[in-house]
Amino acid sequence: MSASGLSFPSGHAMISASFYGLLIYLVITHVRRHKVVRWFLVAGLVLLILLIGVTRVYLRVHYASDVLAGFTAGLVWLLIAIPMLKYIEKSVKKRYKYAPQLAEKQPE
Repeated sequence: MSASGLSFPSGHAMISASFYGLLIYLVITHVRRHKVVRWFLVAGLVLLILLIGVTRVYLRVHYASDVLAGFTAGLVWLLIAIPMLKYIEKSVKKRYKYAPQLAEKQPE
């Protein structure tokens, strides 16, 4: 494997933190009945995020600071995306309040 140069921040770390972080948010908010399954999924996703970061350093395609910056950028993106997602979900529920068959039912 050859890399043409190191990159700051790590794109792999940023995408893994944002994508799998969003999956963690969805698991926490939507898997309510089975607490063991919920925490198993969350732990697995956190482990996956960390392993992606470790492999970037292990393969010597990034410095640890690049990976940490990628994780930070992914988390910042989550801090922006999650409130937007909540707003969209709220507006969809409000829009289809009188036609619930058109909107997805959420567990209460």
